[in-house]
Amino acid sequence: MLKHLGLNPGTTFHQWLKDILAENHSDSWQALKQQMNTQIPGLRFDPVSLPNNIEVPDPAPFDPQNWQVELKVVTAELSSTTKIVLPERDGKLFYTDLDQANPADFARASMSVPVFFYPFKVPVPKTQSVTDAWQALGYKKKSMPDTAVFVDGGLISNFPINLFHTTHSVPKMPTFGAKLGIEEYVAGKIDGIKPYLGSLIGAMRHDADEEFIRKNPDYKKLVKSIDTGEHHWLDFTLSNEAKLDLFKRGLAASLEFLNNFDWPEYKKTRLTLAGLK
Repeated sequence: MLKHLGLNPGTTFHQWLKDILAENHSDSWQALKQQMNTQIPGLRFDPVSLPNNIEVPDPAPFDPQNWQVELKVVTAELSSTTKIVLPERDGKLFYTDLDQANPADFARASMSVPVFFYPFKVPVPKTQSVTDAWQALGYKKKSMPDTAVFVDGGLISNFPINLFHTTHSVPKMPTFGAKLGIEEYVAGKIDGIKPYLGSLIGAMRHDADEEFIRKNPDYKKLVKSIDTGEHHWLDFTLSNEAKLDLFKRGLAASLEFLNNFDWPEYKKTRLTLAGLK
């Protein structure tokens, strides 16, 4: 534990995901991007309407400019105490050729729950492109980390829906969010070290994301909280029965959400917020 800073090396998960990506010819970021940006046959795009014409009777087919799928994996890098978004925003800090990086690395970096898993470590190359990226953040070459140390991004941003936010326009498509657990706004009683530490970590995990939703209350219409019952997010030995129960809960919550979501009405809300109506 003290030597490796965690109980489980995380290699089983890492290899499992590598194998799945390889089987699907997506074991590099470049290959995965190509897969993600393959258009779905028959899918059509309803362009954002003008303020005086909310409804568009004849939706246009997708074209490559309208179909830009993004992947954003959040992790925390300890040596620089920085929130990292992989691959595109911050990958240049750790990879000379980001397109050849294995996406399994991004997931492994993000799932490293402290104590439970070893941190995920990546040597930081001292190439010119990587050095330039660090210098843009204010680091001199001699102060750059030699090794990046990644832990669970949920420690500092547990629900980063803000990464897909557009401020001064109406989105082409809605950004849906699924939160595990029902929101219950109940003040905790801080009467000992355990509740103190629990509340401290909770504030670290949720504050930034909750602040974003407070400033953008329209996002409440895009997020569905899923009741997970007695299942805990750190239960790594779920039975098949428990997995099926979670699946059913997710399915029921999804159907309820989609049956009540009003996309035309949401676009009107965003038009108003963007000052376009």
